Amino acid sequence: MFNSTYISTFLIGMSYSFLMINKIYFGIVLSLGIIILLSQNFEKLKKFSALSLNKIMYITLPCFFILVLFTFNSIVPWRSFEVLLYLSLIFIFSFLFYLSLNNKKLDKISYFLSLSIFINSVIIFVYNLLQFDFEMLTEVRRFKGFLNIHTLLVLIIPFFYKSKINYFSLITLIPNIYMSNSNSSFMGLIFVSIALLYLKLLHTQPRFKNFNYVILFLIPLLSGILYSNLPKNADLKDVSSFNFVIPLNLIDAHRQFIWGFSIEKFKEKPLLGFGPDTSNFIDGSQEMIGSMYTGTMNFIPSHPHNFLIELLLETGLIGTSLFLLFLLFINYNIFKNINHKYQYALVLLNVYFWGTSLVNFSFWLGWWQASYYLLLSMISVKILQKNI
Repeated sequence: MFNSTYISTFLIGMSYSFLMINKIYFGIVLSLGIIILLSQNFEKLKKFSALSLNKIMYITLPCFFILVLFTFNSIVPWRSFEVLLYLSLIFIFSFLFYLSLNNKKLDKISYFLSLSIFINSVIIFVYNLLQFDFEMLTEVRRFKGFLNIHTLLVLIIPFFYKSKINYFSLITLIPNIYMSNSNSSFMGLIFVSIALLYLKLLHTQPRFKNFNYVILFLIPLLSGILYSNLPKNADLKDVSSFNFVIPLNLIDAHRQFIWGFSIEKFKEKPLLGFGPDTSNFIDGSQEMIGSMYTGTMNFIPSHPHNFLIELLLETGLIGTSLFLLFLLFINYNIFKNINHKYQYALVLLNVYFWGTSLVNFSFWLGWWQASYYLLLSMISVKILQKNI
């Protein structure tokens, strides 16, 4: 007879196999697994809430104020309220998930997650082999989007669970990325390789810490160069005459136009933006680009394909700054308490997730955000060696 712990850990660990089928199935399975897990620790969570009510209020009241502020400022209030609400729920349930976990339960989740990743790898590899045209080298699009999260899972699972089946997932990863032409996944691999090499150098050669100042200087410099070469207002009105300075094989024409459009619109409401998840409703966002390099794609097909630009456009400098500070605060408090091994896991998660978020999914995509906080909670449990 299956007990509730087995059921909850099975559902959480296997949820990504359901994501291959449908995002709604993933949400239902993952939510059900977490709710069952929380129900097993109800008394403990209730006790924690009673002891920490004041601390919780310090967090929830500002969050509530922000939710109300950005909702009423939004050009589409109901849409902004909806995404802010479920993002808040993701934060809350991720925290409760972390409190409910211990090493034994995490090990069970990691076992099922490893199994799920293996099954997914087999399905993607076999399907791609059957569908891939080896003469024309045309991409197989069926699992192209899913490979963004699948790549992250394949890279991070060895930190949680050691198994021979992980090797198959690793070996088939590059072929799957190639056959699906998942450029963002490949870019994520490059970012992660550079970041982990740099972290290794910091551990073995402390003098490399001075290079952090160079990085802090390069980021705004490169961002400024990128912005200066994106289409501006005049270019957006006459796209046929725009000369691309940024190579199209580095950043495609479609993204260059929607990034340029988004940044120009951001200047109209720089403090609070147009409202969360409203970029598709901004005046001018549904006009056709009309460039031979982009076909008939719209300026902003529901989001700017860059989480930073999207946050700036929709929540302004205030919302973007608050989120980045929140993200840095959480990761810093985790990072300072962990050994070298799990520092690599934390860096891998953040570099891959936020690095690929610069070119792919919308910031407000529920399953994408839930994946980040789920893995962050798992890392936190592992590094603190919770045995409760």
